[in-house]
Amino acid sequence: MIYVFGHNYPYTDLDSVVSAAAFAYLLRATGRPAQAVLLNPAGLKSDVTEVLGKLEGFVLPPLVTKCELIAGELALVDHNDPLQSYGFWGISKIPLYCIDHRTDSGLVAAEKQIEIVGATSTLVAERIEKAGIKLTPMLAKALVYAISSDTRGLKIKTDQRDLAVIDYLYSTFVIDVPLEIVQKQTVTAQDVTRMSLEEILGSNLKEYREGRIGVAMLDVASEDYAWRLHKILKRARDSSCYDLFVLMINCLHRDTTTVYYFDNYFGSFPEQANYDHLISRSQDLIPAILSKIGNI
Repeated sequence: MIYVFGHNYPYTDLDSVVSAAAFAYLLRATGRPAQAVLLNPAGLKSDVTEVLGKLEGFVLPPLVTKCELIAGELALVDHNDPLQSYGFWGISKIPLYCIDHRTDSGLVAAEKQIEIVGATSTLVAERIEKAGIKLTPMLAKALVYAISSDTRGLKIKTDQRDLAVIDYLYSTFVIDVPLEIVQKQTVTAQDVTRMSLEEILGSNLKEYREGRIGVAMLDVASEDYAWRLHKILKRARDSSCYDLFVLMINCLHRDTTTVYYFDNYFGSFPEQANYDHLISRSQDLIPAILSKIGNI
């Protein structure tokens, strides 16, 4: 059995869930036994489950055990760092497949596809189109939702290939939700006023450089967060356990991003950086951070 999964630690996003389901579907359609799975149910946060709730009939991948992973073959989608999935469990194994749309970490895989587009679901859908595989309407719709979700409603890191795949999905399969509605439904802002400081600083948190760097990300749709900002920043300064902790705030109502740096080791980063447009964590921020610190 080939177990297919996206990044599950510390969290799972819609692109990971859907691209795993779609790639497992493709493998089965081409004669390979495959199953999309989840490793960490706690990684599914409310923003993802809220969008999944709009995909009525979409079945979440089941949980898999460590013993099953060790006995089976592995296929990674939407990440190429084992510590975000099976490596977290202490498993050392070369996967059969690795398909991702972010910076290459150097992972060795039997077949590896790392290409910078808006979503891994785009790469998987291109493979499905090339193979001439017929999708279910639900899976076709889920792929559209995943691409829109990972690009903030097609506002950031969107490539012409993403748009071409969306055109292909709408023109080939029956998708009962117009794209403009999908865009609105997949841009889900967080209500910071109802979140604890710990929840805010752990929002969509990803770790890099073997846990030395932590990058959290908030999506907000108003200025309601501003009255708590000084407390948020103070808690980040006082409690960060990372050599570098970064908090991204995407203001969806203004299409701007503000980045706060808490540099406890490198001495290379400003306290704050402002962008007059929305930026991508995986394609803009992380490559810039890793380039600045080099091999330190």
